[in-house]
Amino acid sequence: MSDISLKRLFLIKKLGGTSSCNRESARMPMWLTVTTIILGLIFLSMQGLIFRHGSMEMDSWSYPSGWWSLKDGHIDPARPPVYCTIVGLIWEPLTMGYGNILLPVIQWTLYIASLQLVWIINGWLKANKTFNTLAILSMMLIPGFWIFNNIIMAESISLSGIILLVWLCGKYIRTKKGRYLWLSEITQLILIFTKPMFIFLIPVLTLLWIVVGWKNKIHLCSILLSLFITVSLLWWYTVEMKKEYGVAALTLASTHNRYCCLRADGAIIPDEISDPVIREKFSPMYEADPGVQNPENRYIPEAALYFTWPELDRLINETTKHHPYADVDGIFYRIKTSMTQSQHFFYLLGYNETVDRLFSKWNGISKNRPDGFIFPFHRQLWFPIWITALIWATFTLIWLYRWQKNHRFPAMAYTVSAIIFTCYISVIIGAQDQWGRIMTPVTPLIPVMASSIASISCGYVKKSLSGWGLKRGGFA
Repeated sequence: MSDISLKRLFLIKKLGGTSSCNRESARMPMWLTVTTIILGLIFLSMQGLIFRHGSMEMDSWSYPSGWWSLKDGHIDPARPPVYCTIVGLIWEPLTMGYGNILLPVIQWTLYIASLQLVWIINGWLKANKTFNTLAILSMMLIPGFWIFNNIIMAESISLSGIILLVWLCGKYIRTKKGRYLWLSEITQLILIFTKPMFIFLIPVLTLLWIVVGWKNKIHLCSILLSLFITVSLLWWYTVEMKKEYGVAALTLASTHNRYCCLRADGAIIPDEISDPVIREKFSPMYEADPGVQNPENRYIPEAALYFTWPELDRLINETTKHHPYADVDGIFYRIKTSMTQSQHFFYLLGYNETVDRLFSKWNGISKNRPDGFIFPFHRQLWFPIWITALIWATFTLIWLYRWQKNHRFPAMAYTVSAIIFTCYISVIIGAQDQWGRIMTPVTPLIPVMASSIASISCGYVKKSLSGWGLKRGGFA
């Protein structure tokens, strides 16, 4: 072997098994970067021109309320501290009006920056340049991926945070460097205190880090220390909730969701309620609707208006004792009904039919509410949840096959697949059948999985056709 070949081999090994050409391909092409920036500016400007600020809708007001609780020295019952603090620190010097102009700018900036990491993640999962490009463009051209960038809610920050977390895990998988391990663990903790649903990340990522760092005692100690810190902080937070509000939980929303599920399943029955005050409040509601999975009744107003948080908690605990298997039928119902709904937040289809007809002349741009949302493009740019389930199943089977064939644990594929799977389990158990908003933070993993599937499948097909052609006279 020549000296030049030896030097090239040494350089490739030093770079982690990739040539300089491959390293260049890991970067998003400049034209695509510029395209994403221009599109982001267009969509941000449209929101600003029509509404003059980011939208304050649905639960948006709970975040400044959470900040005011933190300022008073209390944790908020409804919202964990991270996004509340972001909103508060921007509102304090700028006031709400200017703050709600800056917040969408920040959220769009983080989103556009995170697309650079999506490009890298796709490359790690064997996506070629063509399908990688399509994945990035889909995240700009399908409004459901980015609509929360224009809304003062934690979904946008969470979405960018999930991309960062997956990238950091990928860097740790590839480099085995401790700093990426710690950054992954810190990002996980920040996400949990942004949206408590991310508590499901703890077992998923702990297993990943242990598998990757198994031979490194220092890393194993770091993983165990991080797990101890995370669990301790969560325990402290629930203890503080118990002291202030009488319920040991991360958030009031989880109790509301749990009540709505049991209520819709018909598991809450007045005769089984021991507390006379709660029974007296609940009986008229039960008589009006005993709980028959009524799609017109979401039961949230009942939980929010008629019961205190401790009352709801006692009611849920008592119902669970009387009906320990009440969730089974309800879960099957929620899976069946949810799979056909929009993957993205259901407002993407319009607030209701009347409003859709009213704004149909906008050719897909729907205001829906005076200070609400803007949905550019046609309303056909959405897809039901079952498509994500199909993409996830295909992605997982392909990488299981590659694992069986190559005998190498596909750690990156595991990370993506496990996050999607456990998020689905979380919403099936903990929410009713409108999952679009809850699933928003993990939606970037949909094009990630799709681009990996398409690239690997095309590679197999091309290889098969090439072999078939060569055996039959060289038609490659």
